[in-house]
Order: sequence, then C-alpha cells, then structure tokens
Amino acid sequence: MLDSRLERVPSVSEIGQLPCLVALPESWKADFEQKGVAPTLPTCKRRYPRMRCRSRNALVPLELRQSLPAFPRVPGWCAVYLTDVGRGGIGMLHGEQLYPKEQFRIVLSEGTLGLIEIVRCERIDAHCFNIGARFLDK
Repeated sequence: MLDSRLERVPSVSEIGQLPCLVALPESWKADFEQKGVAPTLPTCKRRYPRMRCRSRNALVPLELRQSLPAFPRVPGWCAVYLTDVGRGGIGMLHGEQLYPKEQFRIVLSEGTLGLIEIVRCERIDAHCFNIGARFLDK
C-alpha cells in the first residue's frame, strides 16, 4: 500500500504552472541570458567553480517552508530563476527576501530533489533578490 504521507513534488513539466514572484529589473531584460563558466574573483570564498545558466527558461521549483521561527513562511512551491550551479551550491533569483540559515528543498532540471541552505541574499529590486545557497545533501 502506498504511504499517504508522501509529499507531492512538482515535476519538471509543471514548473510553468508554479507562481514566480521574480520581477526582473528593466536593465537586465536585454542581456539576461548568460551561459558558461562564471568568473572567479580573488576574494571569492567558493570551493568549486560555477557554471552560469541564467535564462528565462531556467525556472526550477523551490519549496518554501518554515525553517527559522523568526521568519514565518507560507509553505508551498514556487518557481525561481536558476542563475548558476556548482558542485557545492547554487545561485538563484527569487521575488522575496530569504535569510541565511533558512533551509528549503529545490528540484533541479534533471528532477533531482535537493536540500539547500541560504548563505546570502542581495536585494536587486523590489521583487528581485539574488540568492546564494549551498547544498546540504549530496
């Protein structure tokens, strides 16, 4: 018998039906698409190189859930823009501010479900936040 407690995870084909709260700044719309190896700055603390995958088609499901008591979250799935991916983490754009140490689940393009922890969040515009997260599971 199937376990009724199994959680429903959106498939790759359902991404377009998820709410996406990101409002890209006008200045980004002309050259938003970026692919290839991301440059590394001398002050960069990353352990592994990253690959850019910034595209209007690079939407992935992110599961918002309560992980820090001080920051209430309405549980549910939404779509975020994946901007870069590396062996140790990801970069994404989201329409709401997320805080360091918050933990969420994300479905990557090949359907892999991963647990991430927010490391940084930079406000770009009113509904556009550049977020860095590290993978908590392999």
